[in-house]
Amino acid sequence: MSAIELTLHPLRAGLCADRDTALDVLVRVSSPEASGAPPPRPPLHLAFVIDRSGSMAGRPLEEAKRCVALMIDGLSPQDQAGLIVYDDQAQIVAPLTPVTNPGLLKAALAQVRSGGRTALHDGWALGAEMLVPAARSDGTVSRVMLLSDGQANSGLTDTARIAEDCAHRLASGVSTSTYGLGVNFNEELMSAMAASGGGNAYYGESADDLMDPFRREFDLLSALCARDLGLGLLAAGGVRVTLRNRYLLRDGRYRLPDLTYGARASAMLRLDVSADLAARAEGGLVHLLTASLTLTPLGAVAPLVAPAHLKLPL
Repeated sequence: MSAIELTLHPLRAGLCADRDTALDVLVRVSSPEASGAPPPRPPLHLAFVIDRSGSMAGRPLEEAKRCVALMIDGLSPQDQAGLIVYDDQAQIVAPLTPVTNPGLLKAALAQVRSGGRTALHDGWALGAEMLVPAARSDGTVSRVMLLSDGQANSGLTDTARIAEDCAHRLASGVSTSTYGLGVNFNEELMSAMAASGGGNAYYGESADDLMDPFRREFDLLSALCARDLGLGLLAAGGVRVTLRNRYLLRDGRYRLPDLTYGARASAMLRLDVSADLAARAEGGLVHLLTASLTLTPLGAVAPLVAPAHLKLPL
């Protein structure tokens, strides 16, 4: 099995011996390149959630439907997909089912028409709930694909609370990507949902604008080698660690993005080091930090990652 590596890269090569030191440290998680033939991609469980509210009437809704149809064409019988639409209410148009007949999904998609207000959270939540039962199946990837202009005006509309719900579902194995359509796109809400939900946020005025992002998303999902990355940080006494990224802390570990073959995930730390540590130098080196990583492998990668230790001279 190929190994995923965890490394620590301090900005400075040493510590001040006579005063406190502020030290920036890059945490880097590196995955191996896929060797030989491309590894088999994990089965995908996708819930397509389409905003059919009044603000999406006309071209935005038709472009959203065209985007979903393009993604359906790329799925195979090992994958499962479901279709949810929402205006002031959310409803399941097609339940989660293996994609053995893409035409059935596309036929259901073609019947979607515009409606009233925008209960965005309700639509997203129904899609997430659809995926939860099988979200932790070995080797599968579960993701809500939300297509909307983000103009939530019915039900729960608070950005922070919606993002918190996305993070909660991510902990259950369901991630979220958002696709913003139209000139009135709410970037703040859609970006917050993707960031908290462990997915990606895209924007386009038409399906053509989103064609490359959809392909990129599909390629990323197809090339995943590890998910559920949890970064643990154990600082020495006299060292205060601050994470500079907006990663979520859960069960004592920071949730890093899913990892694809040949890619990197990173985090930036600020270490405030007390001058008192100089008295504890061992062999001229001061131990500052130990970083550890947990993950769920999806491909031919080892499930265990060696911890990384940071020691610097005075």
